[in-house]
Amino acid sequence: IGTIAAGVAKAKADTILIGGAMAYTFKLAHGRPVGKSLVEPDHTGTALAAEKKAAERGVKFLLPSDTVVATPVDTGRVNKKGRPVYDLQNPRVVEGDIPDDAEGFDIGPATAAAYAGVIASAKTILWNGPMGMFEDARFAAGTDAVAQAVVEATRSAGAKSIIGGGDSVKAINKAGLGDQVTFASTGGGASLEFLEGIPLPGVEALDNRLAPPSAGWTDSPAMSEARIPRTMRAVVYRGVDDLRVETLPVPRTGPGEVLVRVAACGVCPTDIKKIRQGTVEPPRVFGHETAGTIVRVGATVRGWSVGDRVALHHHVPCGTCHACRHRTFAQCPTYLRTGVTAGFEPAGGGYAEYVRVLPFCLPGLVRIPARNTFAEAALLEPVNTVLKGVAMLPLLPGDTVAVVGQGPIGLLFTRLLSLRGMRVVATDLVPARLRQARAWGAFRTLPGDDAALPDRIRRATGGRGADAAVVTVPSDAAVLQAHGYVRGGGAVLLFAHTVRGRTTPVDLARVCVDEKALLGSYSADITLQPEAARMVFSRRLDVRGLVTHTLPLEATAGAIALVERAAPDALKVLVSPGPDADA
Repeated sequence: IGTIAAGVAKAKADTILIGGAMAYTFKLAHGRPVGKSLVEPDHTGTALAAEKKAAERGVKFLLPSDTVVATPVDTGRVNKKGRPVYDLQNPRVVEGDIPDDAEGFDIGPATAAAYAGVIASAKTILWNGPMGMFEDARFAAGTDAVAQAVVEATRSAGAKSIIGGGDSVKAINKAGLGDQVTFASTGGGASLEFLEGIPLPGVEALDNRLAPPSAGWTDSPAMSEARIPRTMRAVVYRGVDDLRVETLPVPRTGPGEVLVRVAACGVCPTDIKKIRQGTVEPPRVFGHETAGTIVRVGATVRGWSVGDRVALHHHVPCGTCHACRHRTFAQCPTYLRTGVTAGFEPAGGGYAEYVRVLPFCLPGLVRIPARNTFAEAALLEPVNTVLKGVAMLPLLPGDTVAVVGQGPIGLLFTRLLSLRGMRVVATDLVPARLRQARAWGAFRTLPGDDAALPDRIRRATGGRGADAAVVTVPSDAAVLQAHGYVRGGGAVLLFAHTVRGRTTPVDLARVCVDEKALLGSYSADITLQPEAARMVFSRRLDVRGLVTHTLPLEATAGAIALVERAAPDALKVLVSPGPDADA
């Protein structure tokens, strides 16, 4: 109703078409009978106000649902719950209002003809009501005719803007109108505030103010496309230690791809290694712990819409090769390709305003629940990698695990192992991080440079030694030390030794005779994606306290330096390119 009032007041429209429940609101406002509880009586005052404004401006209302509806036929049978069974495929066309006992209703062919006649001459169209029924199988019988009429009439109409209410955006998109006109939707429960600040052709901003769009606003593809700039800011890797903020074209997308506006991207040591050591050829745009909003959807993409808030995974395996059949997904040739890019050779692209998601990485998209932040979603990928590492360890509840290093990854290991019933001995060189580890579930914390560390771990386990150790720092000495203090049959997991060509001497008898395994874990496991999302979004693993810094895109080099310094007050550092960032 608010949308109608605002549209009438400000739009350059000569006709406004109203259908579905909105039509019945206006009928109720005039004291005419309606079917069962389609509208609330307190809405009628707004309806009358909108109608009055329309009359003042010479705008005509058409309510096609006034005369023609179709209702399911009562079969006379009842289901197991004793409720009437209706024939929804062969509804009868009736004149007037919806019968009180109808569970669904439809608009008939006469309504389609009325729609077509109005659309063809309208300058601005304000949709409300029955368009949303295209998505509902209960209302399938008459809507095909309406959809076709809408498609043909709109293509020949003079209208250049459509304001939609309810689920009409989905329906209009489905009918293929997104590239013909510009339109937007406020979703159900529209109010005047939703229109403020939304620049639409033919619609003035109320009071000439540009307020931020409401959280309830959903863009259509056409509306979103109109807002996508041609260029964007990006931090481009041009060589060793050479990062430059540059202007790049916004990536073009193909029919099986989506474009995401980046809201947050975590700084990962893996990217830092590439920047500092020059392990890959420039130019590239790094950043792979990314979350943002879909702003463009390819024609063949299913299950995703403009406006969806998503976390990204830049590596996704094929699922069928030899490596995948052995569940070593990080060795899959497809997985080794990067499927998210801001330009140049794909490298994640999160240090840019927009990224393109290639078709093979679409299964890596994760929907963000409304209550969760982009910052939380940006941590899904590192949480997944830690879950993978935990799953590799041969542990029983109550086992003792040493976690070496209490940076963001070490703290995630500490928390996840604690949640699984393990006794975690956390070590680090920074007292503040040891305090954080204690808060995250460690039953004992020890300075990492304590010469008596191995003896203290043995004493903590009754002389047996740790059942496992996780080394989250790239220290060879820490690996050798951990290999000494784990018990026979235990395991040491390497999580940060990613530089090739480095060697270190190992007492191989510890591996063979003592059966102390040396394990490695790298990157994520797509089969753990649902578990990672459940833990983060339910906040059973509450990662919000892990994020200590969020810096603008222009400060990406500073964000990287902050992570490298391992400052006592710095844990997870994010880069936020634009306006979608969490407050």
